[in-house]
This record gives sequence, structure tokens and C-alpha cells, in this order.
Amino acid sequence: MYSSLTGAAQTGLPLCRSEKISQLPIPGRSADVFLDNVLTNLKNDTEVREMLDPLRVDDVQLKQFEFYNITIHNLLSLLRKGPATTQNRLGGIILTATLEVNSVTIHIDYIRQKRLLRLRGDILAQIERITFSLKVSANVLSGKVALKDFEVIDLGQVRLQRITGVTPVLNKLAEVLLQRLLVDRNRDRIRQAIQEKGREALENALMKADSSLFSF
Repeated sequence: MYSSLTGAAQTGLPLCRSEKISQLPIPGRSADVFLDNVLTNLKNDTEVREMLDPLRVDDVQLKQFEFYNITIHNLLSLLRKGPATTQNRLGGIILTATLEVNSVTIHIDYIRQKRLLRLRGDILAQIERITFSLKVSANVLSGKVALKDFEVIDLGQVRLQRITGVTPVLNKLAEVLLQRLLVDRNRDRIRQAIQEKGREALENALMKADSSLFSF
């Protein structure tokens, strides 16, 4: 397709709609530059920072305990993992990429209001790695770029790092119980919260993206 269009241009034949199609990016640097630019703008966007830095999750009730002020930090360290790829589609391009963020932390305050054993403290947990799949569509004729898919494909180990508010004797037992009852049981909830807000943030960033970097 490229050679025929180039030949037409050399002979001076009118390209009309094909003029833009002849400039379709091939898989490689242009897709990477475009995506890296989107991620940089996302991290510097005030609205996105308010949404994701940190990401706030709804409170959790677990028997006599209330877990509140649940916040997820460091999501904006999101980076492209490997090169992005592009596929030509009728009237446009599909960009596919893998994104990754490491060392995400979760901070949680908790309280237990029982008379005989009142407890109050905080919990710190860490997600070793989160990997996302990303798919973006680019319309060659209009120059518009839109998010087609954004999904958490791998949520790494979530490990408790610290718990305060309990005696050293109970600390280890509390860590084991909280790991099983709070963290492990809420992995899907954590995944969904990150995926939903991440998708919203990327949609906003793509609306403001400089599509000229995508070689239209």
C-alpha cells in the first residue's frame, strides 16, 4: 500500500483521502513517542493527580473492625513496558502496548471499638507490580485518538509491610489475619478500583494528546 501511494505522489496524481493514509506510522518509534508523551502529560495533569495521587478506595467493614482512609500511592510512576505496536485498520490505526508500575503502596487506618479491646492504628501494604494492557484507536481522517481498552492483566503480590496499634506479642498474629482476611479477600476490589480510575485518567489524557506525534 505504501509503495503505490508514494508512486502516486511522485507522478503528481491527486491523493485526496489517501494523502493522510500514506502517512500511517509503521510499528516503531512514532508509536512509542506518542504513548510516552501521553503518559508524561497524564502525570503532570492536575485533574489526574487529584484522581490517582493517591487513589482513594471505599471503607471496609470486617466484623468489629472498620478500615478507612484507604489510599493507594505511586500509581503515577506508570511506564511503557517494551515497544508499542501498531496495526492498520480501515480508516485508522490500533496501537497496543503493555504498561507497568512498581512498588505501589496501600495505606489504611483502622479502628476496633470493643470495650475490652479497643484498637486504633494504621496498616501499610505494598503491591510489588501491576501490569496493564492498553489499546488505543487513532482515526486517520479526523485525527482523533480514543481509548479502546485498558485492563489490569497482572496484580502482583500484595504484602503487609507494617501494622501499628497492637502489642509486639499480637503483631505477628495480626499481620497473618489481616493478610488473609483484608488483603487477600479484597484483591479483586483493589484491581477494579485501579482499573476504573486508570481508564478514566487515560481517557482524559488522550483527549488532550498531541495527535501530530502519531504521524497522521
